[in-house]
Amino acid sequence: KISQDPIGRSVNSTPASYIGIWDKIRELFAKQPEAKKRNLASGYFSFHSKGACPDCSGSGYERIFLTADFSVDKLCQTCHGKRFQEESLLIEYKGKTISDVLEMNIAEATFFFADHRSIVKPLRILEQMGMGYLTLGQPTSSLSGGEAQRVKLTKELGRQRGGNMLYVLDEPTTGLSLYDTALLLKLLDKLVAGGNS
Repeated sequence: KISQDPIGRSVNSTPASYIGIWDKIRELFAKQPEAKKRNLASGYFSFHSKGACPDCSGSGYERIFLTADFSVDKLCQTCHGKRFQEESLLIEYKGKTISDVLEMNIAEATFFFADHRSIVKPLRILEQMGMGYLTLGQPTSSLSGGEAQRVKLTKELGRQRGGNMLYVLDEPTTGLSLYDTALLLKLLDKLVAGGNS
């Protein structure tokens, strides 16, 4: 069932991680000559692992408690909201750091990773659904129900399956414009053409 339920409650869950391309992007950075020279494995390009800023633990902000149950978030003074430790940000791929990549929207990332089919395939599906505006590093908890449903559908369309699947969608066009609805119907037709219902 592809519902409108949230796809991630954690700030560490992003469209890139949900559709399965985040690990591939991190591996790409780990393969760069400078990363190899510095012994930086893919964990150094994760903001909740070895690559996390030591002061904010990869959140990009500091939580300041004004009272026991009231707090405000202040931009981390160490990483300035980039979420990564300094050494991880020294590595670039095509002139971009891992933080720059997270700030890219889907349309930009599709062009940027054009020579990596396994990364581009799900990005193109998101773009075809009219979601080229989402950023790779956007928390999935900030997506609307309709956006979450389309990201789930993208993940499903990106899988290599042999057909014979029954898909049950929970009000797939809720909140969509006529244009976005037409894009969604086009992709649903692809599922049916692949032998699914």
